[in-house]
Amino acid sequence: MSIKDYVAEAERCSQCSYCKWIPFDQIKSLRFGLGCPSLAYNNFNSYSARGRYAVIISLTKGWSDYTDKVKDIAFRCMNCGSCDVSCKICRYNLEPLEMTRELKAQLVKDGQTLPQLETVIDSVRKDHNTLSRPKAGRGKWADGLAVKDLSKEKAKVVFHAGCRFSYDPEQQKVARTAVKLLLKAGVDLGIMGKNESCCGGRIYDMGYRQEFKECAQRNIEAWTKAGVKTIVTSCADGYHAFKRLYRPSGQRRQTEIPQDYSNNGHLPRPLPPGTTGRTLCPLEGKREENPESNHRLRTT
Repeated sequence: MSIKDYVAEAERCSQCSYCKWIPFDQIKSLRFGLGCPSLAYNNFNSYSARGRYAVIISLTKGWSDYTDKVKDIAFRCMNCGSCDVSCKICRYNLEPLEMTRELKAQLVKDGQTLPQLETVIDSVRKDHNTLSRPKAGRGKWADGLAVKDLSKEKAKVVFHAGCRFSYDPEQQKVARTAVKLLLKAGVDLGIMGKNESCCGGRIYDMGYRQEFKECAQRNIEAWTKAGVKTIVTSCADGYHAFKRLYRPSGQRRQTEIPQDYSNNGHLPRPLPPGTTGRTLCPLEGKREENPESNHRLRTT
């Protein structure tokens, strides 16, 4: 698709401003009523979904051209989906989230990007992560764990740590705990180590579709070569990317990892205090879908 495909939808927008707020029947106070982060920060209509609809109308009809302000309006959106939820609940069932993603993709395609974004993308192209860290050290977070190296062995389940969980010392604790739990349950588990690539979810939201495809292809080829059937991740971006963008099948909620193995007798039942299943991103509920592919997805 292109932004031209959203012009008719943009013209349906009644400028009701529901996209700026959480659903009205859920508002308890003005302090917590505003839903759009970019609008709250920039305090100007163009930074809302309603404003971005106006931007694509102006661009496609030739009323305006690319400017630094247009780029700022587009890339300030965090793709949180608040506008999308409010529009569907309260008003017209438009697609403001997909429209904003398409606007960013069009800007990238036309070479209208930001220097800050190019730094991230250069890191993904070179080292396959968003943090400008060497890919050779991506698997060091698992040092000392009896987990398979899937660059040399095969396993049915792969634990995809993700960029932040691989390199951030504080986040590494979460990944290590998840792996220990799975190993205790007797899961045939491995990691890709230095061969693990960024899931691409974040750069997809930034509009870099080609780079996203390359990330997905690297991961899928590595999983296939290692005989992987199930992908487990603690990364919220990875969860969304694998579930929605890679088109996997049989995806399960992250709470089902401890539940499954407790029910099968591999872990204590009931689970001991402190063992929890949690939604990693509070906005993931808006993204539920049941696509199909050859890999199953679970998250810890």
